[in-house]
Amino acid sequence: MLVMSAGDDHGGHGHPCLHCLFLHSHGEILASLESLHRKVDALTNQQEDLANDVQALQTMVSDVQTQTGNLTNTIIPAIQAEIASLQEQNPELDLSSLDALAGQAASISSNLDSAVASAAALVPAAPASTSAPVAGPAPASS
Repeated sequence: MLVMSAGDDHGGHGHPCLHCLFLHSHGEILASLESLHRKVDALTNQQEDLANDVQALQTMVSDVQTQTGNLTNTIIPAIQAEIASLQEQNPELDLSSLDALAGQAASISSNLDSAVASAAALVPAAPASTSAPVAGPAPASS
């Protein structure tokens, strides 16, 4: 709301001076633009933080998937092959407990692989960068 002071009427007609109206409106617009600019900056910072968090989650899930794959595809088969080799070299050796443990490890690895795949599905894709510069309000002139 525009409030006129004694010096605001033009020539004593009781009408606000157009120049005064413009300056008042211009000031309100600049204040609104500055407020919007601060809000856009805050949102941009939050978006960047979110993108960084999503990237960290994606990296973590990828690392866990790699390690689970190593366990499933390399380590457990190597253990099972070593057990088979020992059994072949020493048929009288009872390796049933070791076989059972290797089987449990394979089962756990499979369950872990499924859990990691489920977790990976929950991680959203990294948001597109919205770092385009936002022009701030022009400096106020007096």
